[in-house]
Amino acid sequence: MYHLNSSSIIASKVLAISEWRKKQAPNWWAQFFTQEFLQATSESELYSWGELVGLITYAFHEDTLHQLRKSYCQEKSLLCI
Repeated sequence: MYHLNSSSIIASKVLAISEWRKKQAPNWWAQFFTQEFLQATSESELYSWGELVGLITYAFHEDTLHQLRKSYCQEKSLLCI
């Protein structure tokens, strides 16, 4: 019986985590990070912002991630000139 209870607890926690991950970050997060990419004055600063976004990719819709990656790459190419 203990095994059944622990399985139920684990299943409910997995369900709660998956529901939580379905929530998306507000639009202003993407706008904020895009602005930070634009304002980065060095490649290392840009990289740091990119790393931060990388840690929270689960919070963004795939289309938003695509736009953030595009913005990051554009700014990286400008900083490397």
